[in-house]
Amino acid sequence: MPDVKKPDRISIDLDRDEGLGFDEVKRTAFDVYDGLAAIGLESFPLLTGGKGLTCRRAAHAGRGMA
Repeated sequence: MPDVKKPDRISIDLDRDEGLGFDEVKRTAFDVYDGLAAIGLESFPLLTGGKGLTCRRAAHAGRGMA
């Protein structure tokens, strides 16, 4: 079982809502990406197959999220 006190990934789920188009979701995903990059965290988008995007950041082996 993974050590819950040492997370190795973060997921930020971005879903559109009624009255909110996918263009807004994409813009927000870029903002999240830029924000994570600004604090030194590399991330990548994941299409979830639903109605939105997930921004994921996986930790480098042995480094954790720090």
